[in-house]
Amino acid sequence: MFNVTVVNPSEGNLKDVTVEAFVDYDLVQVNGPTEHPTENVPAPACNATIGDLSPGQEKNYTCTIPNVQASFAIEVVAHGLIEGIGQTEDFDIAEIGVINLTLEVFSDPFQVLAGQPTPVEFSLTLTNVSNVPLALNSLQSSAHGNLLNNNNGSVSANTCPSLNLSIPAGEVRSCSYDVVLMLQPPAFTNVITAVAADDEGHELTITDEAIVSVADFSPLQVVLSASPSSLVAPGGEVNLTAQVTNNMSGDLTLDAMNDSIIGNVDGKGTCDLPRTIVGNGTYTCTYPVTISGKKAGDIVTHTITAIADSEEDSDSVAINITGQPTIRMMLPSVSNRPVPGEPNNGACAALPIQTNLAHYYLPDDANDWYRFTLESPARVKAILQNFMAEGQFIIYSGNCASPTYLQHNGDLNVVPSRTIDLGLRPAGTYYIWIISDTRLSSTAFYNLRIETRNP
Repeated sequence: MFNVTVVNPSEGNLKDVTVEAFVDYDLVQVNGPTEHPTENVPAPACNATIGDLSPGQEKNYTCTIPNVQASFAIEVVAHGLIEGIGQTEDFDIAEIGVINLTLEVFSDPFQVLAGQPTPVEFSLTLTNVSNVPLALNSLQSSAHGNLLNNNNGSVSANTCPSLNLSIPAGEVRSCSYDVVLMLQPPAFTNVITAVAADDEGHELTITDEAIVSVADFSPLQVVLSASPSSLVAPGGEVNLTAQVTNNMSGDLTLDAMNDSIIGNVDGKGTCDLPRTIVGNGTYTCTYPVTISGKKAGDIVTHTITAIADSEEDSDSVAINITGQPTIRMMLPSVSNRPVPGEPNNGACAALPIQTNLAHYYLPDDANDWYRFTLESPARVKAILQNFMAEGQFIIYSGNCASPTYLQHNGDLNVVPSRTIDLGLRPAGTYYIWIISDTRLSSTAFYNLRIETRNP
């Protein structure tokens, strides 16, 4: 609440005296990129019509600015006419301080593998967005204790004890610390609480949290594709390509690869076993199969099983037999899991897909991860069609435990057709994250295609 007093200090009469009020929210300038100040905001709640004032006369009134959330200054300007002819005005300014501090907490990486000891860095940023200095009295982690304690044995590389605890208006304080986490799904939440006070002892408590998600982990993953993916009855020859990925940091020995119809593929085509697959590496080979005696409408399914040390994984591909020699039907790879594509809720559980093929999946849960591998540099374009959910389309690269963000197509609502043009990209593994926020469906398939071409 403000008390406003309007006085006529002159020896003449003032006519038609009015008061206008404005609010300035630019009291606090946070250190960072320069921004243009915003214009003052009219405050009609403190406007008034005073009328006439005789010499020495004063009039008082009160007004209220509701729902105050941040520091501000209020300026009141009085206008009047001396003896009803000459313009005159005067103003006054009052400042209101609201103690306010923001806290942002981040984790790096934001996702870890289940059951794997993983170093994680938590970084904190405190910003004094009030117009008075604040003193940081406490900084606590729900999981790791007092972060201002230099002898905190729960953390390492802790820079928080060296913070300047005095935070002038508009200034920023940042620190970080490391821990080793070994987690189980679904996620780990670290809540940070900061307590600060102004010079008069008014105390403020704020919290923020960083969530580290936990991804399902498959040490060995196999994807099988066919070229061509369909044959004209009664059959012909098809080349099957098996891609085996070692998701662990250490080497694996690929001992055997067995096809459900023709058996051991060692020595067939380009397949040569046993062989070592380095950590986070991939082995790919192609072997021929012959299909005969089929009629239009038949489907021939081959399943490849890879065995590496004590690990094992399988994938299948369906080859359609058609009766129309002018029609070539391209079918997606068929997952060996009961629900196509699931579970693929984390980067390290991403479903492997082939490039330059259409893949059809359902937006039946919040998170779907896919991955593809470039054997050599290529120009890459990711295309998502018939996506009827509200969600996002994001691409990463690097290691699944800590993928590197590459690009987001920018659409957030229901946008059925979305495209991300990655341009020229080096050889390596890439991850696609499709987020379905609302409008989930178990019947309306979306179409995902990764187009690649030579540079």
